[in-house]
Amino acid sequence: MHIIDTCFAAQSKLFEKLLSEALQSPSLVGPSLEELERPCSTLIMRPEGNLVQALGLRIAEMADLFPGQVYYGAPNLHMTISALPDVVPGSILHRHLRRSLASHVGALRTFRMPLVGFGIIGSAVIIKAIDSEGQLGRLVRCLVADLEEEGFAVADLANLHTKIFWITAARLTEEPSPGLIDYICSQQNEDFGVADFGAMELVSTNSLFGPEVTRVIEKFSLADFS
Repeated sequence: MHIIDTCFAAQSKLFEKLLSEALQSPSLVGPSLEELERPCSTLIMRPEGNLVQALGLRIAEMADLFPGQVYYGAPNLHMTISALPDVVPGSILHRHLRRSLASHVGALRTFRMPLVGFGIIGSAVIIKAIDSEGQLGRLVRCLVADLEEEGFAVADLANLHTKIFWITAARLTEEPSPGLIDYICSQQNEDFGVADFGAMELVSTNSLFGPEVTRVIEKFSLADFS
């Protein structure tokens, strides 16, 4: 089987497993709004181009139909590469992360990732992204290995991001209605297009990623390493 087909099958199977687990959970309510507003450091990528507005409109449609949850708008959309311990600019962790990225992203080009429908992971409604050749997952595993070797505990923070990636559409802060669950499940194989990612950003933010609280510590353009 071709590597792209293999990656797609493995990632789709994991997304399906996580959706099934979420639907069987006694509760889908996640962290409170107060908890979601706690500061964190994260390595992310942001989709580029017209697709951002299109995704924002799809999420806004869902919010209009099923109010009461915390929905992400176009300015908040991002793909988490890995959560990180608190990163202070110029700190030892920051320097190690920069060095590790510089040594690994040279093998990467601008990412194009198919977006293949809604899903649920834990208490988050997500848009599934396919790492077609497994390159992004390999990068995260290399970063984790590098930082763990230097004594930084990041493996648990990276978690699923060594295997699959997604764009968060909403946080479930109250029990979702049957209608919302049906809406998500009916579009779990929807073709949302192909997202382009040209840079990685190390950011200080919170789990809502509002522009007013998100500060870019450093931006790594993939083109600079090509």
